[in-house]
Amino acid sequence: MKARPLIITLIVAALLIGYAVWQSKRNQTPTTQTITFAIGDRLFSSFPVNEIHTVRLQSAEASATLTRTDDGWVVAERENYPADFEKLARFLRQLQDLKPAQSVAAGPSQHGRLGLQNPVEDGGTGTLFEGIADNSTTSLIIGNEFLRDSTSPMGAGMAAGRYVRLADQPDRIWLISETLSAADPDPATWINQRFVSIENPIAITVTPAAEGAVPWTLTREDASADFTLEGLQEGEVLETAQLNQLRSVLTSATVSDLLTGDAASFEPAHTANIRTSDGFIYTLEIGAPTEDNHPVKLTLEATLAEVREPVEGESEEDRDRLDARFAEEYHRLTEKLDSEKKLSGKTFLLPAFAVQPLLKERSAFIQAPEEPDLESAPEE
Repeated sequence: MKARPLIITLIVAALLIGYAVWQSKRNQTPTTQTITFAIGDRLFSSFPVNEIHTVRLQSAEASATLTRTDDGWVVAERENYPADFEKLARFLRQLQDLKPAQSVAAGPSQHGRLGLQNPVEDGGTGTLFEGIADNSTTSLIIGNEFLRDSTSPMGAGMAAGRYVRLADQPDRIWLISETLSAADPDPATWINQRFVSIENPIAITVTPAAEGAVPWTLTREDASADFTLEGLQEGEVLETAQLNQLRSVLTSATVSDLLTGDAASFEPAHTANIRTSDGFIYTLEIGAPTEDNHPVKLTLEATLAEVREPVEGESEEDRDRLDARFAEEYHRLTEKLDSEKKLSGKTFLLPAFAVQPLLKERSAFIQAPEEPDLESAPEE
């Protein structure tokens, strides 16, 4: 009779131990195991990169849709503004070549922790990638980054990969060695960031909107000369270092975003008019800063010289050489004008540092008067 209670006690103990082990494993961070893929196997059995006409990246907070048109790839959320094709092509090739590094021993209950919930179906934590072709759609849920632990010689906390899963396979989670840093659903990160390139400015006029603020104009005879300040008063000495910053203003600026709808309407705080030696005239309406950017509305006009003016006394050989050089430069400038005209009338966010030289006050171009040396003054 005594054996039966002992057996029952042992059974209950075993059940409690088993439950404790199961609960412990349930709460642990998912572990990884060696994959069963053969060497060289890819995550996608088929990825028709050349047939994809729409790419969509979506999270619970944002969505970016890139569409292929007759004029190239565009970003739908930015009024079909041109997309950064090189970035998109690199991203698609990266996805095409994805190879799982490890299989993760975790199921749907761990999707939230790993950032692998479908944002469309349940407003989850993941980012959904969809590559849409005429006859197929390739879908991938992109989750959290996998971070190196404190014992890694490569540095703790550094991203070493990412958790992913195919959208239609909730029970199979993979760890890849790529971080997929380009997988950003923010449309601003996908627009072509190229801005106009202002070459060889010879006249710059800036008019502040603030009451009582003083407008200023810088001019020079040609691109090799130094700027001078119009209306220079007697006794005023130019601050050369400040003037030189305007020689290369907005030669290689990139845009942070394209503003559309109501966001594109603002009251300009400054208006800059810039004329170049090649006949380009840029008008920039610059708004008050938003964090590290300024809204800027661009307008462009240009009148290009179509014929070279001959130099008195030039030889026939010099004429032919100079005419050929002029024709080559004219062709470059017409292509530049055609490209930049597409940006005219649009409103962009530009980094503050790019437009800062145009926001200076007139006094910034004048050297401060020297303080009198009272110690060396003769005694009365």
